[in-house]
Amino acid sequence: MIRYYFLFILSFLITISIVIGYKSFSEEFKKNPSKNSKSIPIAPKIILDLGKAPSSTIKAKVTSLSGDVIWISRSSKSSELMLNQQIQQGESIETKANSYATLTIGGLAFELDENSKISLIQTLPRSIVIEQNSGMINYISKNQSSPLAIKVEHLLISPKNTEIKITMDEIVKVEVISGDIIKIAYNNLDYTTETVSLSKGDVFMFDDAVREHNVL
Repeated sequence: MIRYYFLFILSFLITISIVIGYKSFSEEFKKNPSKNSKSIPIAPKIILDLGKAPSSTIKAKVTSLSGDVIWISRSSKSSELMLNQQIQQGESIETKANSYATLTIGGLAFELDENSKISLIQTLPRSIVIEQNSGMINYISKNQSSPLAIKVEHLLISPKNTEIKITMDEIVKVEVISGDIIKIAYNNLDYTTETVSLSKGDVFMFDDAVREHNVL
C-alpha cells in the first residue's frame, strides 16, 4: 500500500515539474523570440528573361532578303523580318510564297527558298544545331568554325565543308552538291540506329513514316 502511495506522489511531482517548466519556456520565448529561433535565409529570386538567349551563344545575321519573310521570337511572337537583323538561339524565320532569305553564322550560310522555315535550336561556339521545319533550304558550310548538325524529321545530318540542299515534301531529299563526305543518322522503327555516308553527287531519299531510306 505504501509503495502505491509513493508512486502516486512521485507521478504527481513529475507532472507539476513538466507544467512549470513548459510555462517558463513559453514566457521566455514570448519575451525573446529572437534568442530561441534561427532565421532561415531566403534564396535570391532568379529572373529568367525568355526573350534573350544565353550570353554564351552566337547570333546569325540576315544577309539577303526578298518578299514576305517572318521572324518568330523565343516567345512565339512574330513580325516582319528585316535585312541585317540578328537571329538568336531559340528563334525561327519563315519565308512565304515568292520569298527568299539567307542567314549566315560562323562561316555557315543557310539559303531559304519560298515556303520554308528554319529554327535555331542551339548556337554555341562549339556546336550549332539547326532544325528545318519545312520547304527547301541550301546549306553551305565552308571554313566553318563550329560543328553543324541539322535536324529534319527523324534525321540528324552532319555536313562539313560541303554544300547540300534539303527538300521536305512527302519524303525528305538530301542532295550533296559539293564538298566532303557528310554523315546522316536516324533510328528505324525497331529503334536501331542507321548511319549513312554521302559524297558529292549523292541523293538521299528518306521516308519518315516508315523510317527507310534510299541513295540514288
